[in-house]
Amino acid sequence: MNTPSPAEAGSNPTTSIDHQPERVDEISRCLEELHSTNPFTRSNAAHRLGDLHAGAEDLIRALKEDPNSYVRSASAEALGHLTGEASPEILDELLAAIDDNNDYVCSAVINSLGLLHALGAVEQIKACLGDSNPMIVQAAILALARIAPAGFAAELEPFLSSPHYVIHLAAVRAAGYLECAPAGPLIQGYLEQHLASNTPRDLKLLKLYIEVLARLKVKPAIPLLIEIARHEIGLRSTAVEALIELNAEEAAPVLALQLTDPSNRLRRNLIEMMLQANYRPALPLIRSLLHDTSISIRESALAAVSKWNDSASVDVVRWMAYSDPNPFVRPQAVTALVTISGIEALPDLMALAGDVNGHVRRAVVYNLRRLHPLPEKAVSLLNELASDPDLSSLVQEVLATYQASPAVAPPPGAKTANHFVPFVVRKDLPFLLESLERWQSALTDQADGSTLEQIAQIDQALSSLIDLLKKSTSTGSREQAGFTPSS
Repeated sequence: MNTPSPAEAGSNPTTSIDHQPERVDEISRCLEELHSTNPFTRSNAAHRLGDLHAGAEDLIRALKEDPNSYVRSASAEALGHLTGEASPEILDELLAAIDDNNDYVCSAVINSLGLLHALGAVEQIKACLGDSNPMIVQAAILALARIAPAGFAAELEPFLSSPHYVIHLAAVRAAGYLECAPAGPLIQGYLEQHLASNTPRDLKLLKLYIEVLARLKVKPAIPLLIEIARHEIGLRSTAVEALIELNAEEAAPVLALQLTDPSNRLRRNLIEMMLQANYRPALPLIRSLLHDTSISIRESALAAVSKWNDSASVDVVRWMAYSDPNPFVRPQAVTALVTISGIEALPDLMALAGDVNGHVRRAVVYNLRRLHPLPEKAVSLLNELASDPDLSSLVQEVLATYQASPAVAPPPGAKTANHFVPFVVRKDLPFLLESLERWQSALTDQADGSTLEQIAQIDQALSSLIDLLKKSTSTGSREQAGFTPSS
């Protein structure tokens, strides 16, 4: 039995140094189990050595000498997972085993040669394309797709039309690997045929068709993908992802109303689509997702309202900064609040500077850096936060970059928000504000595809009015307390 060398034991790039002793122990145990009298134990040990990227010498011996085909197959597969450039010995032994009398072993050998990008094995693998066993042909197609020898993409078409499911599946996947553009129309045709048939949906195959169409940039497939995104349960999210990859901006208006769908993955993908297409009429629908129970949906919605500087979202975003149940969403909300509100978010930053959540405190300092020029209050706050060991370096960086500057007074003749609100309605401001906010929150209740853009126009107008009335209310309160706008 061979014990692993220090280099071999440390060859797994995903294993931290802290876990090296446990890994060395597991490799040693697997190497012992390769000599078990139980073939099931030997097979599992070979698989695990592949996961651990170790034991090449013992795996080669098992591939050559073990009488059990499952063990030889597992050993061949494990050799394909060894990290670094494959040694000539490994490649030679895999090639020697390509004619094993068991088809599972042959398939595993071919697959590993593909994973190891064994360019010298291309001719032997190509010879397997004519094998009578579809499983071996499938392995050869995928191996050649990984090695990508010159001209192989042009040889795929006969395999795309193969009556054998596994060969057809492999050829479609290979077309995607090789970015074989001529295969695009064929694959689109297969997708259309499958959807039009009365056979049960093969979601695995259909998702592969859709993913490959996106990878091959088949723009004529966009209308079909839009229809799939609208109607085909189980395929909608995949279709939306493909439309995003195809940069299909025309899909956004058609699919925006599906932002109310219960599927988290679909809604998350649709938010990304709306942002990519800059389809702002979807904003009222996205704004409502700030209340969603899904963390990822709230994060995506935050990114959208922040990018579009949506003033109507300020109150919800502020609440999220203080009270969102997820500790990692809160700092994102702090940043979104500053993006939307600018200097008006300073009182919130000051209030959140002492938050128990360290991520929130760091977000406060980061966002103070975004205020230009830094108000006196912000500088004082930063000096206080400099004593926080988790923030001191970031605080010093901000203080070194910016110098204290007094708040800039409004230029002469600048009008306050109150100036634009007629005196006769000022006494009704609370009622007006509440009514307008209820109107805005209910806008999307009756939305359909033909009214979404009109709703978005009304939403924008309401946002402007609500923002004006809020500023007017704030100004009025300050004036009643004896402050002038410039104070």
